[in-house]
Amino acid sequence: MKKHIFGTLIVLIVSLAFALKVEAKEYYVSNTGSDTAVGTISAPFKTISYGISKLVAGDTLYVRAGNYPGFSAKKSGTATMPITIAGYNNEYPKITGGNPVKTYQLSYIVIKGFDISGATTASGIRIDQGGNITIQNNRVHDNYGSGVNGIMILNSPNNKIINNTVYSNTTSGIRTYGSPSTGNEVAYNTVYNHTLSAGNSDGINCQGANKLSIHHNTVYGNSDDGIDVWSCTYNTVSYNTVSKNGGTGDGNGIKLGGSPTGGFNTVIGNVSYSNVTSGFTSNGSGGNKYFNNVAYNNGKDGYSDSWRTTNITSKSTFINNIGVNNTRSDVSMNSDYTGVSHNNFWGRPMWSSTVYTLAQFYAKSGLDNPNAGALSSYTGSVDFVNASGGDFHLVAGSPLINKGDLANPGDIKAIGIPDIGAFEQ
Repeated sequence: MKKHIFGTLIVLIVSLAFALKVEAKEYYVSNTGSDTAVGTISAPFKTISYGISKLVAGDTLYVRAGNYPGFSAKKSGTATMPITIAGYNNEYPKITGGNPVKTYQLSYIVIKGFDISGATTASGIRIDQGGNITIQNNRVHDNYGSGVNGIMILNSPNNKIINNTVYSNTTSGIRTYGSPSTGNEVAYNTVYNHTLSAGNSDGINCQGANKLSIHHNTVYGNSDDGIDVWSCTYNTVSYNTVSKNGGTGDGNGIKLGGSPTGGFNTVIGNVSYSNVTSGFTSNGSGGNKYFNNVAYNNGKDGYSDSWRTTNITSKSTFINNIGVNNTRSDVSMNSDYTGVSHNNFWGRPMWSSTVYTLAQFYAKSGLDNPNAGALSSYTGSVDFVNASGGDFHLVAGSPLINKGDLANPGDIKAIGIPDIGAFEQ
């Protein structure tokens, strides 16, 4: 009898849960609509703000092509039922005017498919004191005003900035700020032409956060650095292509610290070329680990790990990297800042401000032994598929294929950027 009652109770609870479940709804907004309409695709609302007021967890608001002012999300979604505000069917509705697109103290919101310009305060898109927000497939550009960024993450963890095109904003393209902003992902974005902030215009910038994943971005033509994790630590910076950065600012491709802060980053599979200063710089930080990167044709050093004021005992690691055709040196090391370096290709390595041959460099530093068998480093010439066109994979048959070390983090045996399948043994 008790079992029968218990079973009946379970059935009632499950039935009640299904009865209370609210199905996700879709609403629509159009410049030709009305806020007294029902919000369907054939009878859309007129304003985004009114459409947002109707949303609950799981709902989607689609915005048709047209011009609209900036807007703020009002409610949070859930992990399984986010609230989505999206441009409809690749129409890229235009958000213009002085106000940004914003979330404040909210979570589980998706904003995608908009063309956003003209913001004069905050940023084109601003995530403020929330988390688990996804900003995806937007065009964010020409947002002007003091301190205005393209996309800004402020004191907010675990957000995803994915596949956006971000260009010509005043300060930086994508910026993460504040110690609560841990665990953010910035990936597959194209970020370029940030030049207006008197030497502080980075492509992707981080201050005060940690454990970011910055990967598969294309970053170029910014007046300061391409990717700058100046005071952020324990980040993974991987598979980015960074080029032609520098003007009124420092002009490094990838900057991994700002003495005495930053450092402890893992840097994998990036290409940094034709930047005004260095391809990669520790900038006084320590504990960075470089695997399978390429630095080519930069105006100073390919890799700069040659000065530090703190973190002396936190040494850098270089394995499976290529540095070639850089103006001053292809790698610059000094004192005891680098702890591990092997299976690299260095055209012109520098130790304590003097450029040496690889054999001389090894004699001075004890690193990159060219006669270490499976752990040898290399020098000479290197053939890329098409360096002038930005393709820095090794040509088929290159002597550097299968000369890499199977060290953490990868299983790629080629020196230089990974190409799984083509160059893996």
